[in-house]
Amino acid sequence: MNTALIIVILYMLTLLIVSWYSTRLVKKATEKGESVNYLLAGQNLNWFLVAMMIAGLAIGGVSTVGVAENAYTRGFSAGWYDLAWGIGAFIAGMFIVGKIRRCRFYTINEFIEKTSGRVAGLITVIVQIVVNFSVFCLQVIAGGSILTALLPGTFTLTTAIIVSAVVFGIVSLIGGMWAASLSNVVNVIVILLGLTLGIIVIIKQFGGVAAIQARLPVTEPATPWMHFTRGMGMGAIMAWIVTMFMQAFSGAAAMQTVVSSKNEREVKIGYIVAAVVMAPAGFVAAYMGMVAAGSFPGLESAKLALPAVVSQLNPWLAGFTLAGLWAADVSTASACIMGMTSMLTKGLIVRYFKPNMSERNQVNLSRAIIAVAMLLSIPAALLMGGIVSTLMRLLAMLAPMAIMMILVVYIPQFTRKSTGPAVMIVGCIYAALEISILPQLIIGGQPIYAVLIVSIVTWIVTLIVDKRPADYRILYEGEAGKMTMPTAANVE
Repeated sequence: MNTALIIVILYMLTLLIVSWYSTRLVKKATEKGESVNYLLAGQNLNWFLVAMMIAGLAIGGVSTVGVAENAYTRGFSAGWYDLAWGIGAFIAGMFIVGKIRRCRFYTINEFIEKTSGRVAGLITVIVQIVVNFSVFCLQVIAGGSILTALLPGTFTLTTAIIVSAVVFGIVSLIGGMWAASLSNVVNVIVILLGLTLGIIVIIKQFGGVAAIQARLPVTEPATPWMHFTRGMGMGAIMAWIVTMFMQAFSGAAAMQTVVSSKNEREVKIGYIVAAVVMAPAGFVAAYMGMVAAGSFPGLESAKLALPAVVSQLNPWLAGFTLAGLWAADVSTASACIMGMTSMLTKGLIVRYFKPNMSERNQVNLSRAIIAVAMLLSIPAALLMGGIVSTLMRLLAMLAPMAIMMILVVYIPQFTRKSTGPAVMIVGCIYAALEISILPQLIIGGQPIYAVLIVSIVTWIVTLIVDKRPADYRILYEGEAGKMTMPTAANVE
C-alpha cells in the first residue's frame, strides 16, 4: 500500500479515536444541559483548548493551499494572509473577546437579536449559515485537491472531495465541540510539524534558496517574488487585517469558541497564544507556492501548487506533510461546521420554532444538521472558485455584526435604539449586493472597505437623527435576574 496513504489513514483513525473519546465528555452530566455540552463543550474550554480551536480555525485549507495558490502568481507576500489572521486574533484577544465573554448568550445571532431586534437576528442567522457552510466547502476543496495531487492512483478529485467531506463531518458529528477542540490539539501539532519538516526538506531537495529563486519565472510586468508586501499590495493586506480582526470575534465558529471558554481570562490568553502560533504558517505555505512556480510552471490549476511540491518528497515525509496539510483542513472545517450547527439548532430552530425542545433532541438535531451539511458540501465544493478570493467576499458580510459588537461592549452610550437594526440591515444588504449582483459597489478591489464605510456611516446617522438611548442590560442579566451590566460611565 502507498506509504503516504498509510500515514493519512493512521491520521484519520487518530481523529476518529479522539472523537469517540470526546463522547464521554459530551455525556457527562452538567447543570447547563447536554446540548450545551455538545455544542459548547459545557463552557469549559481552558486557554490551551481555546488557542488550539482558534489556531486550527485560522490554519486551514485557505491558509495553506489557498496561500500557495496566490503565491504561485503573486510571490512571498501571499503569506500575509496568516499574519493578518494573527494580528486580528491578537487585537481581539487583548481588547474584545474578554468583554464579550462577560455577556450572557450562546450564539452570535442571540447577541445581535438582544441588541438589535428580531429582524437583525434573523439576518445574522442567514449570513452566518451561508458563510460557515461556504468556508466548510472551501476546506473540502482544499482537502480534495491535496488527496488528488499526492495520491493520484487512489483518488480522483470527486472521490477525494467525498472522503474529505465525510471525514471532516464525522469528527464533529460524533463528539461535537469537545471533539472539535480535542482533535484540533492533534491537528495543530501535525500542521506545524508537517509544514516545518516539509519546508526544510523542500529547500534542500530543490537545490537551496538561491537555486529556487533562480528558477522563478520572468513575467511582464515583473512579479516581485520575494518582496514582503508588493506582490499582493498593501490594499489587499490591509483588507485582510481588517477582515480577520472582525471575523475573529463576529464569525459563528470563533464566537462559539469564545462562548465555550471557561471565563474571560482563559479566552483572552487563548486568543493571544493562537495569534503567535498561526502567524508564521502562511509564509511557509507561500514559499512552497513559489517553489511550485519555478519548478512546475503551467499547472492546470494554481490550487495544485502546494500538493505538486509536496508530492516530490520521499513517501514518508510526503505522507506526514500531507497529513499536516489535511489536518489544517480538518481543524477549520470542524470549527465551521460546529459554528453553523450551533447557529441552526440554538440560534434558529430552538429560539424561534421549538423553544421547549429537550436537550436530547437538540443533540440529535445537531447531529442530523452536520450529516446533511456534510452531504451538501460535496456538490457545492465542485462549483466554487479561487479559495482566498471567495473567502474574502464572504467574510465582508460579517463587518456589520463586528461593528455592533464593538459599539455594544465599548461605547454603548454612543448608540441609539435604531443603531443596531439600521447597521445590521443596511450593512448586510450592501455586502450581499456587492459580492453578488453589483460588484461595482466594491471599493479598492476589496469587499470589506465599502461594507465597513457604509456600516459606520449608518451608525453615525442614527446618532444624529435618533435621540432614544439604547438599553443592553439584557446581555448582562445574572442567573437570578440580577443586573450586572457596566454603566456608560464605567465601561472600560
